Amino acid sequence: MTAGAHTRRVSELLGGLMDGHRASLGRALTLVESTHPSDMTDAAALLDACLKHCGTARSMAITGVPGAGKSTLVDELGMGLIESGHRVAVLAVDPSSLRTGGSVLGDKTRMERLSRSGHAFIRPSPTRGTLGGVAAHTRRSMILCAAAGYDRVLVETVGVGQSEVAVASMVQCVLLVLLAGAGDGLQGIKRGILEVPDIVAFNKSDAVHRNDQDRSIRHTHDAMHMLRPDVNVPVVGVSAVTGDGLQRLAAEVTACLEQTPKPFMPDATSLFHESTTQLISHALQQGEGPFRPLLEAARDRLHDDTDDGPWSAAAWFYNQLNTELGGRR
Repeated sequence: MTAGAHTRRVSELLGGLMDGHRASLGRALTLVESTHPSDMTDAAALLDACLKHCGTARSMAITGVPGAGKSTLVDELGMGLIESGHRVAVLAVDPSSLRTGGSVLGDKTRMERLSRSGHAFIRPSPTRGTLGGVAAHTRRSMILCAAAGYDRVLVETVGVGQSEVAVASMVQCVLLVLLAGAGDGLQGIKRGILEVPDIVAFNKSDAVHRNDQDRSIRHTHDAMHMLRPDVNVPVVGVSAVTGDGLQRLAAEVTACLEQTPKPFMPDATSLFHESTTQLISHALQQGEGPFRPLLEAARDRLHDDTDDGPWSAAAWFYNQLNTELGGRR
């Protein structure tokens, strides 16, 4: 593809996004997910252009234990936002198989009403091994969705674990979804994840006795107060099936999104460092470019008579890289 063709591709995609074309958004998302060198260059140009057109977009992550009904709750909350005049994009992150790299990508089927709405856009996305409950390209996808006119971007993340706290740095509001009546509501949940939510919802409250739900809410509220005494985190019991508690939860979500002091995107310097880190990590994993000779030499040290173990070989690689970069200053 010639330089002119690359420029036209970026220009056409940007124009399509500005006009709110869903097909253009789909193609743009595919472009930023690609690891082909020419695609990565075009994606970078497109993202830089889109960053100026995020407008008044707001973002929220929905994370929680498996089986808590996150997708069904997203469906209800998303429709409520649409009825309030917003356009909603959902980035549903699915875990990838460590063996095959594949993922189920089935969340869209559980968002029946949103998937039929002309004011919603749903994009299932595999993590491909990325920690943090988000895919490596989640931030970039959020920018594209906002530029396409979706002013409410919802990120449904993978499960609950220590690494899921990374999503908090990407969004303006975090909703933690737990199962009502599942014994100790905090059992198995790491302290780190309790330090990030702005709202906690106990879903499927229709399936448990009211006393059990109230006990779970009370225990969670007390735990949140101990961990974050200076922040009042709402804890709400809801049922996506019966609709109980949804109105209050929707009000809490709206208040969080409208009152947050956090910007939709961090400053340019932060985005630069994040992007650079991702690109270097990708190059290291693939053994590409200027890293290849040093990586091969470092791997050779594992199998020759230097007695280097994996950490020593990695330290040698790092020191050699520092030496090379220092010599080019």
